[in-house]
Amino acid sequence: MKPPYREHFSFSPHSMQLSPLLCILFLNARVVRGLGVILPLRLGPGTNCAAWTPVSSAITAHPSVHFYIVINPDFSPNSSNSLPNANYRACIPTLRPSSSTSTNVLGYVDTATSTTVNSYIDAYAEWNSSYRPNGIMLDHVSATASLVGTYKNYISRARSAGFTFIALDPAAAAEKSYFPLVDLINTYEYLYSAFDVASLADSASTPLSKQSIVLTNAPANDSFGTLVSQLDSLGVEAVYITDKGNTDSALPSQWSALVSEIGKLAPSSSSAPGPLTATGLTSASASKTASPTLPASSSNQSTTSSKSHLGAIIGGVLGAILFLIGVLLIYMRIRRQGLPNSQQAEMDRAIPDEMGQDFAVAPTPFEERSSTGMQSGLGGKGGRREIRVTSPSSLSASSASHGIPPMTQRESESLTTEIPTFPPPSYSDIGARQSGGVGMGTAIHRGWEDGSTSGTS
Repeated sequence: MKPPYREHFSFSPHSMQLSPLLCILFLNARVVRGLGVILPLRLGPGTNCAAWTPVSSAITAHPSVHFYIVINPDFSPNSSNSLPNANYRACIPTLRPSSSTSTNVLGYVDTATSTTVNSYIDAYAEWNSSYRPNGIMLDHVSATASLVGTYKNYISRARSAGFTFIALDPAAAAEKSYFPLVDLINTYEYLYSAFDVASLADSASTPLSKQSIVLTNAPANDSFGTLVSQLDSLGVEAVYITDKGNTDSALPSQWSALVSEIGKLAPSSSSAPGPLTATGLTSASASKTASPTLPASSSNQSTTSSKSHLGAIIGGVLGAILFLIGVLLIYMRIRRQGLPNSQQAEMDRAIPDEMGQDFAVAPTPFEERSSTGMQSGLGGKGGRREIRVTSPSSLSASSASHGIPPMTQRESESLTTEIPTFPPPSYSDIGARQSGGVGMGTAIHRGWEDGSTSGTS
């Protein structure tokens, strides 16, 4: 009859060593969200929100795409009435339709004039919840190590005011200490023709999942499918591509086509994450360094899109499997530690038998003898080795019951009559056989501003 512990599934101590590795792999698996759209909405809504209709229509048509929309209404934060005009109050809610949970609206704040930064943050926070932004975009940021303290104060002010999503726009690579402080950093804002995906800095401390890019002066008749697929596969958070200049308030000529290309790569609405808090972008910085040329775009991206979807599915399945295995291994380790030491030892010896492995065991002085020799001797070809371990105190009684003198007397006697039929394995045999056991396999800034904005121009 099997011992009680064999009635439960168990792992060997060697396999238990894999659980930390599997947990690390699972925790480092990237959550697939898909490329989003960052939109510097410099254009006012107009009467009846007509100017924003293409934007609200795109949001409704693509509920799985994350939109990060930066607004810059004309208002004075230090006046007695620091609210936006009636058109903004009526139309901002159209950017957050009930059918989409992935749209984020950011209030634009220009940090070039440091004396008004906190005033603008406080003014946005006082707006009615129906049209108040859920995030802040800090523009004209010089993301150097020496100014971290200054921007940290602005960020803390915004968090304290209730804004859950903070974005920066240095329009260039940012120092790594900024990334833990915010939710999004616009690290490129310049000409479409000068952009190269290889110029993006991706590392554990500067992840692309916290970066967005803005490309201006793009070809008016290009669908940008190739570039969009590249950015999505790299894990970039959001992109904006326009055939206009970086200060033009008009929407891109290919706005609908751009959103459609991104929508092809987005997860289904049932698997898309909930709303991220808002993100924002800002205008381009004053000086830019040109990058290598961009690979040619293509209007037909069905093959690339299919590969991207397949990769997302495989990644999700593997992540789930690793998670389940990791949880099971951790559970078995905890369960094993709760057993008495004797049962742990029996479990370790029993596992090789359950795996069908024949591990040689060296005979010890405490093995009980019988008239046919050691019980631990070979039990015939393919037989199972059984070991009975007795304490020294019980050895004498056991030996006497078989007519064998005590150990002190046997030391001077010749044991010529009790040699086993087959000699026990030597330690060299044991080492050779155990070696086959279980082992471990070895710009220009100002692009976000509204030309009519007071106090931010």
